[in-house]
Amino acid sequence: RVTELVILCVAMWIVIQQYAVPTLVGSVRAIDTRNPFWLSERVLKLSVISAAVWFLGFYAIFHSGLNALAEVLRFADRAFYLDWWNSVDLAAYWREWNLPIHYFCKRHIMMPLVSPPLSLPVGAGVLLTFLVSAVMHELLFGIPTHCLCGYSFVGMMAQIPLIQLTQWLVRWRGPESGLGNAVFWISFCIVGQPLGVVQYYYTWVKNNP
Repeated sequence: RVTELVILCVAMWIVIQQYAVPTLVGSVRAIDTRNPFWLSERVLKLSVISAAVWFLGFYAIFHSGLNALAEVLRFADRAFYLDWWNSVDLAAYWREWNLPIHYFCKRHIMMPLVSPPLSLPVGAGVLLTFLVSAVMHELLFGIPTHCLCGYSFVGMMAQIPLIQLTQWLVRWRGPESGLGNAVFWISFCIVGQPLGVVQYYYTWVKNNP
């Protein structure tokens, strides 16, 4: 597992340096020239690269890294993720892709909010849980890039209407239709992640000439 972790980290570094950096440099010029077609091309090209880095990073952290740590600590329950790639809606994705954080948020944020003495409605508990998660995501990405501009915060809070949309699609067409899963892949891999990377990189470049 440690060998896998090292190989995957090297692979991510190669992909980022060889493919992501040149694409991001071009995206800065596309934004500066206000060329929407060029920027769209940059985002679509980056979607393939960011998806590759995401998959490599996910396997490195949640499979290789956590399983290596569980082996050292003799931790028996090694269910760190479920088949999130088959999620029928976005709510299922957020429950399945990161089980340690999901259980932490459920136990320490969600349950105290909906249990006595607060006894908030479940919807309010979900909203506040996503609010805390949005703040943490913004700090996680904003501090290293020196860009606390709210991109990750807005992206996380946008998950709430997207969850409602995908659940409505599942009720309308059924889980076997794959519409909810399609919205998940489009919103994350084709639009969300690459657009977020472009925004943070552009702001970082402008703040560090």
